[in-house]
Amino acid sequence: MGVRSTANAGLANTAPILVALFAALVATDPFNIRGRSHWATALNEAALVFWVVTIVLVIWSGMLKEDQGARATRYRRVAIGCGIVAAALTLTMFVVVPTGLADDKDHFEVTLTPASRAALDELCWTTGQPIAGTMKTGALEGQFVVLTLDPSVRVPIDSHGDVRCDSVRIPVDSILALRELHAKTTPH
Repeated sequence: MGVRSTANAGLANTAPILVALFAALVATDPFNIRGRSHWATALNEAALVFWVVTIVLVIWSGMLKEDQGARATRYRRVAIGCGIVAAALTLTMFVVVPTGLADDKDHFEVTLTPASRAALDELCWTTGQPIAGTMKTGALEGQFVVLTLDPSVRVPIDSHGDVRCDSVRIPVDSILALRELHAKTTPH
């Protein structure tokens, strides 16, 4: 068997591994990071980098000639290490993303149409208060947004700390203005 055919055989033996790695790479969802927090985006991109490095090392080790077996073994060991890190990062994303912990949320003060404001005041007893809270970044693209009201807006209904409204769904069409509130900004 010649040098060329040995390299091809090594590459052929790694094909199932490459397919599995590519499937894992696609599962990390590296291109749909919109709406995630900065740390989750960085974690997602790190997983992508480790998957790509793993794939490159597996291909490279499969293409080495027969007399370079020690080098191929080293590359495979590094590929296994990178694959383990990539898998751990990917599993972390699979756990974190569905819980909503990775969602990017911004803090806003909301101005509503008079009819929607009146309905919110009646439902949540917020008359005279600015409506401030958090919502997911990019939420305005749907028909409704979920606004989680700030504690200062929530009205307690009993001594146990239960509140009248925690979160409210607001039709996007009823939002007249949003003012983003930063850490040191308080609603007036």
